[in-house]
Amino acid sequence: MNYFITVNYGTSNLIKVWASSIRKVSKDAALVLVDNFKSECERDRVKSIVKDLDIHFIESENVGYGQSLNKAIDYCFDLEGDRSFNIFAGNLDIEYKSFSLVKMDKKCVYIPTIQEV
Repeated sequence: MNYFITVNYGTSNLIKVWASSIRKVSKDAALVLVDNFKSECERDRVKSIVKDLDIHFIESENVGYGQSLNKAIDYCFDLEGDRSFNIFAGNLDIEYKSFSLVKMDKKCVYIPTIQEV
């Protein structure tokens, strides 16, 4: 399983493009979004979008980018337990163009091609 995690703070207009681009390049992707509170109106928009797009949603006060990513990482571990999975963190203004796996000496490196929107 590939988890793509991100943080929203007033950028709900970017969620659809972010989610769509990931689903095009990673068929087994699960998306996790932490919403750092900005306003009730923004929170309501985000809730509607993530529901429509089947994105895991974590409500948060505005605790900052790093702490929000940690919340998302913890959430992924809670879902997967001891199973093997990957986590990819990125901003909402990233559009994934491709996603490939390179194997080197029993280790793997995932190389995304991205474009900032």
